[in-house]
Amino acid sequence: MLGDFMSGFGVDIAALTAAAEGINTVVEQLRAHPVKDIDCPSAAVGHDRLARTLSDFCDRWQAGVQHLAGDGEQIGHLLTETAQQYQRAEAAATDALLDADAHRASTTTGFGGVATGQEVA
Repeated sequence: MLGDFMSGFGVDIAALTAAAEGINTVVEQLRAHPVKDIDCPSAAVGHDRLARTLSDFCDRWQAGVQHLAGDGEQIGHLLTETAQQYQRAEAAATDALLDADAHRASTTTGFGGVATGQEVA
């Protein structure tokens, strides 16, 4: 990894990607199991006031879960985007180093003091 050549700086792209995937999985689960699904008919609760309180609680909890899922979705997207940007930067830096090495190799002095790529006079 290019980060190994830099003084103390490195990025674990696999960890960023795994974190994004984990967050996306949790968001999918939150969206697949809405809180309203645990709400039940007031007859099942046995008391009208308790049933209203449970229903109100589920509504408020669902709103909070939706905000949490939205935030999680943004975080997952940003982590994925960050990992991709690091991958592109690493590929570009690697290509630049390989190009520089190839250029250096093509201009080094060969036999008889003649630089490779130059004609002998």
